[in-house]
Amino acid sequence: MEIELEESYRSWTDEIICAKIYSQTNQYRGEIWDKIQPLLSETRTHTALSIGDEVQINEITYVVADFDFVKKEEAEYKYMEDCVFSVRKKVSA
Repeated sequence: MEIELEESYRSWTDEIICAKIYSQTNQYRGEIWDKIQPLLSETRTHTALSIGDEVQINEITYVVADFDFVKKEEAEYKYMEDCVFSVRKKVSA
């Protein structure tokens, strides 16, 4: 799904956009939610973001991590069976 933000929102950083998407898809309200909601399938089971879900902004992919968003190439995934259990930023050695 792709949405275009209003000109006045283009000054937002990627971090602000990620936080707003996370918040608004959990609360079902806000300027980003208002653009996403009409595009959703009638048969969807949920819209809230979970650990491991991805958001792409200006060709950069961010992953919902344990306490934040991290760039996909910087993400370290931990799995429980076949599900993403934890995502954190990779620690450089």
